[in-house]
This record gives sequence, structure tokens and C-alpha cells, in this order.
Amino acid sequence: MIHHKDKLCDQVCLDHQSIEIFLAESVFKYQKVAYFPTIEYDKSLVKKKLLKLVPNVDILEFPDFDCGFFSNLSPTPKNKTKRISAIYNLLMCRDNNTILLGTLNSLIKKTINIKDLKNSKLILDKCYKLTYDEILSFLKQHSYEKVDFVYNPGEYSIRGEILDIFSPIHDFPVRILFDFEKIENLNLFSTEDQLTKKQISNYELFLPSEFQYGKKNIKCFRELFRKLNIKEKDDFYRSLSDGQILPGSDQFFPILYQEFKSILSYLDNFKFIFDISYQDDFKDIYNNEINDLSELKSFFENDSDFFLKVKDLVNLTENSKILINSQGISMVDNNQKYFSETLQLSKNKINNLSELIKYIKEKNKVYLCVNSISNKNKVKSILHENSIPYGNSFQINSKGILDNKFSVNVIDYEIKSSFNHFFGTIGERKAKCLGPEILSRASSSSLKSQGMAYG
Repeated sequence: MIHHKDKLCDQVCLDHQSIEIFLAESVFKYQKVAYFPTIEYDKSLVKKKLLKLVPNVDILEFPDFDCGFFSNLSPTPKNKTKRISAIYNLLMCRDNNTILLGTLNSLIKKTINIKDLKNSKLILDKCYKLTYDEILSFLKQHSYEKVDFVYNPGEYSIRGEILDIFSPIHDFPVRILFDFEKIENLNLFSTEDQLTKKQISNYELFLPSEFQYGKKNIKCFRELFRKLNIKEKDDFYRSLSDGQILPGSDQFFPILYQEFKSILSYLDNFKFIFDISYQDDFKDIYNNEINDLSELKSFFENDSDFFLKVKDLVNLTENSKILINSQGISMVDNNQKYFSETLQLSKNKINNLSELIKYIKEKNKVYLCVNSISNKNKVKSILHENSIPYGNSFQINSKGILDNKFSVNVIDYEIKSSFNHFFGTIGERKAKCLGPEILSRASSSSLKSQGMAYG
């Protein structure tokens, strides 16, 4: 596979176990970064780890749709909520330091046009003169789903003078109590038991998802449905024409709008992070998506802007990207920067610990990453018995991971394998980030018997 050389971009060699640390350090350098690797990964886990490193940074997830279009299926509520929540935060929280987590797959299909988000927000507040009818009109106009009981974002229910709504940009739904037409009280409530949690002063409504079914959208759907001669879906055509949204109607998202925009259009002033082979990988994904459309392929290839083309990907990210090489330092050229490398440990666990103590004695940085109580106790026992002082700080700041008070830190942080983290280039200062495998089947008494006690 050919790796295209991008001009005016950084190339970085790293071990993928260090990606969260790399993203955390990058956000302090660039303020806004977006990560789009080729391979799918657990974005929620990466987000959880990032929040330990940079708790004051906005971490947004922008997954690919979790169903195919024209397949009689709709994306899950969780998927739709993550996507629209990311769009909201990109639009409304522009001043915040931000890390966006996506993949190349999440770039292939475009999203709602920014111009279609006009009048898409409504603030509920007792001080505002909003009426019951005005709120209900907003919910219907923006395709909130009416249900008996609210459990998912994008739903609402009506019971007498009580209106329950779950906006996708909040963690909990709101219960509105009206005094005739005016808002009397706003309370957050739990979806588990439907009981009130606490009273609030305001609550913001936003689009429940990218899937909107206004008159303009349904007109567009009807025209393109007939033009494309879509077969065996006449029930959906009739129901949507009558304004009835059947389960599975979201499959027609690619023909609900005349124009779409790439999520990249929402990412002003972002630094984009891709794998070094991203152009070839993107072409492969694009071709697979287009080919899966069978008889609709020609339309989406030539007459629709729903799928992002590789030339547009390159143009939209020009001069503002970092390319990651995770294939090993020996395979990179001299112009690349080095962030981390896999740490090759000996099969002899005692030798590993001996080397670790020696490394610590030279006042180098070591981060012992353990996320179980037993491993944490074992690590601390070894450090105590060898009189090694340690801390527990692992938060990234503007000075980087290495600028902590203690040379040794025991941290509640999960890595699957150990790695060296470079501070600059190879040969300069570095830190060892060690997983629990460094301690397997070894003990501090074994170290003492070899005369490797610290001090």
C-alpha cells in the first residue's frame, strides 16, 4: 500500500498504548484536536482515560452511524445522541479546549448542514415568557418522539399539566410543571424510577438528532425516492408522505436533505490526527460504502454530496494535520518526531524489576499503571520495601507529562502493554509507562536477594 506524503504536516511515531497521552499533550499545544484513525476503537474507554489526564477538556465522541442506510434499520438512540451532542458542542462551545474522537468511517458519510441548524435551540426558563404551546410546537417541529414515559434522549411525554422532555445535550431529562400556560417549575428526573432529582433554573433544548422530518425534508425525500425508483419500501413512502415516522425511517437520511456538510466543516481551528496511511484507507472505505449501494451507486457517486470524497478530505484538512506511524521506529525516516515506542520486556520477571530499580536510581521518570487493588498494593509494597518515594499524579498540563514532583508515580490507569514515552526526540529524556506485567510472578524480596534495593 502506498503512503502518500503530505506536505506541511507533522509525522509522529508512537505506540498505540500511548494514544491518550498523545492526545492529552496535543490539546494543550493546539487547544483543539480531532482524532480519526482507520481502525475502530472503544471511544468511551478512550474518553474515560482522557478525562483522568485532562479533566477540564471537552471530550466529544462522533461515531459512525451504527446501521446501514436503505436497510430498514435506524441508528440506535445512543448513537444518534452522541453524534448530535458532538455537533452541538462544536457549535456552541467554541472557546473550550476540545478533543473530538472519531474514525475514518465517521468521516465518510456527511451530516446535517450548518444552515439547517437555524432556530434549533430553545432555552426553558421560568423567567422567560414561554408558553406550553410554544414548547410543544418546538418539539414537534424538530422531530422529538412522543412516548408514554421518557427513557431516551429525543423523547417527550405529556401527563396533564406536566411535560417531560429529554434533550440530547443533557445527562438527565427535565420535568416541566405548568401553571396554566406558564412554566412554574423545572426539575431533573431519573429515567430509572421517574423520580425527581433536583430543581433547576433553566434547561436547553436542541435537535434530538440529525434526522429531521419537516415539510422541506419530506418533500426532498419524496422527490428523490421517486427519482431513484427505490423498491420494496412503499410503506415508508406512504407513511412519511403523511408525516408519520415509522421505526426504521431514519434509513432514508441520505435523501432527507438536498445538501450535506462534512463534520470537518464544524472543526474550525482543529488539528487533525490521522494514521499515516489515511488516504489509501479512506479510498478503500469509500469504495466499499459506494459499492454496497448496488443500483443506487451511480446517484451517490455522481449526483449526491452525501459521501465525502478523498480529494475533499485532503483539502479540508490541508496544512493542519498530524500523521501517526505506529509501525516501529526502525521504519520511519529522520524527519519524523518520536513520541513513544513499545517497551520490550524480558521474559525474566526478576530482571525486569532489577532494571526498573536501576532506572529509578538514575532519577528517571516512571509511571506504574495499575487499575486493580491487588496490583496497586503489590506495587506499593515493593516501593515501600525499597524505600522509594512515589506520588500518584498523572494529569497532563501545559508542561507535559514529565513535569511531576515525583520520579515514580503509581496511578490508576489502564494500559495493556508497557511503553517508553519520549520527551522530544530519541536520546532525550523519557518516561517509562509500565503495565502490571512488569510485576508478574516477582517480589520485592527477590530484588533484595540480588542486592537491588533502592538508595
